[in-house]
Amino acid sequence: MRAVYDAITIGPVDLRLMARSSMREISLERIRDAASAVYETAVRTPLVRLDLPTAEPRRVAGFDRPLEVYLKLEALQPIGSFKIRGAYNLIRQLPPSETRQGVWTVSAGNAAQGVALAAWKVSAPCSVMVMDTAPEAKLSAIRAHSTHLADQTEGTMAAEREYLESFVKSEEVFWPIKP
Repeated sequence: MRAVYDAITIGPVDLRLMARSSMREISLERIRDAASAVYETAVRTPLVRLDLPTAEPRRVAGFDRPLEVYLKLEALQPIGSFKIRGAYNLIRQLPPSETRQGVWTVSAGNAAQGVALAAWKVSAPCSVMVMDTAPEAKLSAIRAHSTHLADQTEGTMAAEREYLESFVKSEEVFWPIKP
């Protein structure tokens, strides 16, 4: 099973999930592959220089130079966030057999929208568990991509575990995507 969580045991079922290390090495080839693919779903957003009212030099990284601030306008993404890049890059690489089975995530915001849109783009079923505090605007955006919105639950590990157990009991197989 492909995922980004550590192995979790639920009752008699042992879900072997692939853990991601924060110290992993990513090859330049994989970066280039992702960069060429993510714009099938994401949009190339502009980098805009912010003109500051003062021209006096500031101490930046040990050098006296004018402070320059640039804004990356990620609000222009289809979901209003950069999260679409990572979600799409991961989901597009799933083997077809896993894509057909679907993906799921636990999120109440931008990550859920990213996973929902990425799954929709590759025609993968998608289920999202959201917390009970999720704003209606986020819920509507998640639903807009034909995503199954699981019952809202309190945002706890116990609720996430219960959600996992419900998948095991239903015999549905979905691949978890970490926000």
